[in-house]
Amino acid sequence: MSIKAAEKALRLAEVPGELHEQALACLQESRRRAKGLTLHQLRARLAAKRLAQALPWSAETVEDALPAYASFGVAPNGGNGVNGDNVPWAEHYQMPDGSIRQVWMLGKPRGGELPPGLRERAQADVDARRAAVMAAGGQWLKAAPCTLPLELDPNPQSLEYQCACARNYWGHRFFSGGAGKHPRSVEARTAWLRSNGGEREAWSRGQPVDGGIQQWTGQRSRWTAQVLKQGDVWQVNLQMRLAGRWQLGWRLGYEIDNARNAHPRPGFDKRACLTWSMRPERSKT
Repeated sequence: MSIKAAEKALRLAEVPGELHEQALACLQESRRRAKGLTLHQLRARLAAKRLAQALPWSAETVEDALPAYASFGVAPNGGNGVNGDNVPWAEHYQMPDGSIRQVWMLGKPRGGELPPGLRERAQADVDARRAAVMAAGGQWLKAAPCTLPLELDPNPQSLEYQCACARNYWGHRFFSGGAGKHPRSVEARTAWLRSNGGEREAWSRGQPVDGGIQQWTGQRSRWTAQVLKQGDVWQVNLQMRLAGRWQLGWRLGYEIDNARNAHPRPGFDKRACLTWSMRPERSKT
């Protein structure tokens, strides 16, 4: 059924006919690679709490702290690890001695701001660190995910700790009890790994991507299709509206849409994770 869904999406999105054979060959290969992936991800997510309990406070990824369970972790991208994906970004500055110094942000909750008082304290802290770097001759280079270990302070009264708790948007998931708790807490890590555990294996089975992305979309009646191509790599997203806010969704091929914003950790390449799923979905609006 999934290959038929892919064929339907290619027609609905009006992908040029001469590309259909290439797209379907890529999707057939992704289906072959996907064998056993769903079971592996289920095992990883069932083990989420045990992994969270075994991780030290300083852990950034599963594979660094518990190498035997590396494939139970998440994709090896900056801004993503065992402590959620809402890791603060940083301003990167070139220093006179050639080194790079980072001024990390203290962030804000998804879809909102830090509460008054905390927001002003956070901004004052960032301003002071930025001023110190510029006074030392730093020249702004870029804004990118912070690569430094952050939020290590276990003191609940510290600014870093309080900002980290405010940004924890995933802690309520799967009844994990992590809502409002620090991203490095057992509860918050459990919620995160129950949501995303096994993604590291999907990354391993994925495809390296580079260059521009082509995209086609189409809609007819109850059906909506999105098709992406990057080099020889393809992704198909197809939705069929059911009732109310519910729809049936297919996500096939390689996650080009997620990889476009990925910043690989040192030693890893930019890769679109393997995806091969059909499941009910509930739209947010």
